[in-house]
Amino acid sequence: MGLQDKLSLSFKLNKSSSSLAPLNRITIASIALSAASIVLVSLLQKNLPPQVPLFYGLAEGEEQLATPILLIVPASISLIIIFVNSLISHLWKNEFLQEALTFAALAVSVLSAIATFKVILLVGSF
Repeated sequence: MGLQDKLSLSFKLNKSSSSLAPLNRITIASIALSAASIVLVSLLQKNLPPQVPLFYGLAEGEEQLATPILLIVPASISLIIIFVNSLISHLWKNEFLQEALTFAALAVSVLSAIATFKVILLVGSF
């Protein structure tokens, strides 16, 4: 193996490892956002009423209400989605699929955090 082959191989290895670094940071940010949502809900239990509106898709009335601890459900589901997407992206080496799954996990994490924070701001007493 000549010097040019070694340099070419080294460049290919560095390129593939550096292209995954931003995706790993996005995944870590998604996990951190979901974990922060869970911690925030846990810390604010005393400031929330006994029932909070969580299930907006159901008919109006008591069907929409849940106990405040159930506000961790959206963040928990987003953590599950993050881990499943990460597992799939590590099993399949398609770069487009890895990027799509990573950004989908970020979107789910952001949307679940927004839903949780809006409910907290809507009914919380601060």
